[in-house]
Amino acid sequence: MLDAGWNLVGNGWSQALPVAAIFGNVACVTTVWKWDAPKNGWQFYSPSMTAQDLQVYATSKGHGVLSEIGAGEGFWVDQSSEKPWYT
Repeated sequence: MLDAGWNLVGNGWSQALPVAAIFGNVACVTTVWKWDAPKNGWQFYSPSMTAQDLQVYATSKGHGVLSEIGAGEGFWVDQSSEKPWYT
């Protein structure tokens, strides 16, 4: 369970995490961010946006759309409540 607010998390699994499937609970998650080192920029996901709106917003800000988090990668989750994001 994550605290409400910003949480720095790491993917300790040996496989990539599908962001929308794991962090798609709009009642608990506001945004998810990951630094994309090869592109020297941020990747962004918000469960409150449609796929099209997410793409438009991310592109307008110079970000990529975050669709997966690779094994061993760190990322930020802005948790909107104390409820578990994984329910």
